Amino acid sequence: MEADESRTNQAANLMIASLAGNLAHVTCKEPLRVAMANYLRSSMQTAISQDVLEQAVNLVTNDNLDLGCAVIEKAATEKAQRDLEEVIAPVLAV
Repeated sequence: MEADESRTNQAANLMIASLAGNLAHVTCKEPLRVAMANYLRSSMQTAISQDVLEQAVNLVTNDNLDLGCAVIEKAATEKAQRDLEEVIAPVLAV
């Protein structure tokens, strides 16, 4: 691979990683928050009182939301980079 092809490949990978990561973060945060809260509520509904349940759900959801988003962002970024490689490799090889 020549220097220009390498730079093009690197630039494309950086661009796709940034776009995919940011898009995943924006689109997953609120649905993930809702899903986590609903799952926790349904799992602990009969075990504790409603007030304590809501406090626990909010605490656990807020404490783990960034971690969940980071996992989703990483997966989306890696998949986008793999997909890009499949598309760009034949083009750069010409």
